[in-house]
Amino acid sequence: MSVFRIYVEKKPEFAVEAKSILSDVKTALRLDGLENIRVINRYDADRLSEEDFRMSINTVFSEPAVDTASMEAPEVKENERIFAAEYLPGQFDQRADSCEQCIQILTQGERCRVRNARIYIISGNITDEEFEKLKAYLINPVESREASLDTVDTLDIKYDIPTEVAVLNGFTEMTEEQLGEFVKIYGLAMD
Repeated sequence: MSVFRIYVEKKPEFAVEAKSILSDVKTALRLDGLENIRVINRYDADRLSEEDFRMSINTVFSEPAVDTASMEAPEVKENERIFAAEYLPGQFDQRADSCEQCIQILTQGERCRVRNARIYIISGNITDEEFEKLKAYLINPVESREASLDTVDTLDIKYDIPTEVAVLNGFTEMTEEQLGEFVKIYGLAMD
């Protein structure tokens, strides 16, 4: 089966979240050259037929009255920059989970798989340094990461399997000071 992709953006008059983010970022980061931010939800879905996917576009992924949905990637103009953010593997994505459940109810079939990413299109005259600062502000590294803008062939996640796993011995006999150093060296989270 194929991976189907749809881009959903609020129509300008309903883009309250994008306007709020713009205001917040301009205030917090003092980016005077920043003119506009567009927020687009990108959905990738697999384990469903093209017919079921198309049926889901205007019922699950978007609301035709307030959203525009497109199968084409958004165009980036000369004074714009683009990046995407997605949840880290293993983080619960409520938006994707809700889509999966709704599509299953809609199709009365097996549960499909949906991945969601937020695409930000930034307009204005900002430097590379300001752009990186903006990305760092919008992407919480505890739960999210920068996502690729490329199309994918599968939603399967490939994990590197470690060939060697370190065994940490002797820490139960360490002093408080030695334990503190041990935790720092190995990047541990111990109480």
